[in-house]
Amino acid sequence: MKRLNSPDAIESATVPEQAAHWWIVLHEESCTREDREAFAAWVRRSPERVEAYLRVTMMMGTLQSKHRKWPDTPPDELIRAARASSAEIIPLGRSQPMARAPGPSASVGARRFTYASVAAICCVLVVAWLLWTPQRFQTEIGEQRSVLLGDGSLITLNTASEIEVKLTDGRRLIRLVRGEALFEVAHDSQRPFDVDTGKAVVRAVGTRFNIDRRADRTTVSVVQGKVQVMTEQPGKPQPSGHEAVAVDAPATEFLVEAQRLVVTEAGMSEPEHIADIAPVTAWTQRQLVFENRSLAEVAEEFNRYNRQHILIESPRLRTQSVTGVFQANDSASFLAFIANIPGVRVTTSAAGHHVVSLPEGGEGPKVLR
Repeated sequence: MKRLNSPDAIESATVPEQAAHWWIVLHEESCTREDREAFAAWVRRSPERVEAYLRVTMMMGTLQSKHRKWPDTPPDELIRAARASSAEIIPLGRSQPMARAPGPSASVGARRFTYASVAAICCVLVVAWLLWTPQRFQTEIGEQRSVLLGDGSLITLNTASEIEVKLTDGRRLIRLVRGEALFEVAHDSQRPFDVDTGKAVVRAVGTRFNIDRRADRTTVSVVQGKVQVMTEQPGKPQPSGHEAVAVDAPATEFLVEAQRLVVTEAGMSEPEHIADIAPVTAWTQRQLVFENRSLAEVAEEFNRYNRQHILIESPRLRTQSVTGVFQANDSASFLAFIANIPGVRVTTSAAGHHVVSLPEGGEGPKVLR
C-alpha cells in the first residue's frame, strides 16, 4: 500500500488503490478533520468505494483493534441518514449482473432500493466511525512531544503519557489516558475544551494548565487563566423509605492562576495556592524541582523518566526530605548525591535497578540539599 502524492494521482488510481491511500491518510498522526471530510466526500460517491475501503480496513485489522470504537449513533438515525444519502445505486461487489426473473416491475424496484439502502447505510457507518474515532498521541519513557491541534491549541506530553483527541463542531474533548500534559488552549467560547482524566473533567475556554494523572491521584494546576473541575463526589446518606442510601452528588471547583487541587477516589481537595508556579512546568525543560519532598517521591519521579529505577529500601530514608533541582534524564547525578549521605549504600541489582539502602544504625540527615 502507498500514499498517493497528488490529486491527479488519486484520480487516475483504481478504486482499491484509492482506498489504500485513504487508509494510510486516516491513520497518520498528522491526519486533520479536513482530511476526514475529504475522505467522506470520496467514499460517498459510490458503494464500490465503501466496499473497497472496508476490505482494506479488515485486511489491516483495524476493525478488530481494541482501541477502535463504533459511534453511539442510534440505528434509526443512521437509517434515516442513509435513505437521505445521495449515494449512487450500484450493487456492492463486482459479480456479474443477475438474470432478471419474470415478475412485476415492483420486484426490480425493491431489489434496487435494497441495494441502495444497504450501500448507503454502510457508507454512513464508515464515515461516522471515522469522523468519531479519536486521534491518539503518546510518548515513551523519557520522551516528550508537542501536539498542535486543528483549533490552534497546543498540548505538550510528558514522559510515558497518552491522550485521545476528538474535535467536533460543538466540543473539543481530550482524554488523558495516562501520564502528564501541559495544555495551552486556544480561545473559542462556542466550543468548550474538556479534558477527561477518568476521575474528573477539566473545562477551559482559553487558558494554560497542567494535569498530572497518577494511579492514585490526579493533580490539576493552573498556570494562566481559569478552569472548571467537575467530578462525582461521594454523597451523604439520604433517607429512602426505611433505609439510608448514599447518593453521588456532582461537585465543581473553579481554579484560577497559581492554584491547584488533587482528585482522588475520595473526591476533590480544596484549591491550594501555588507560591512558585515555575516548578509546575519545569518538566518541559526536563528539570525536576523539589521543595521538601520525601526521598520516596523524588525516586518515583525519576523512575518516570528512566528505565533503570531507583529503589529506596530503607523506610527511614524514604521519608527524609529533599530540596533541589535535577535533570530528569540524569539519574546518575542524583544517585551520586544520595551516595554522599553518611551510611547510605547504593548497589545495582541484576535487573539493572539502583538499590538504595541505609544499614541499621545509620541516621542520615533530616533534610537533603
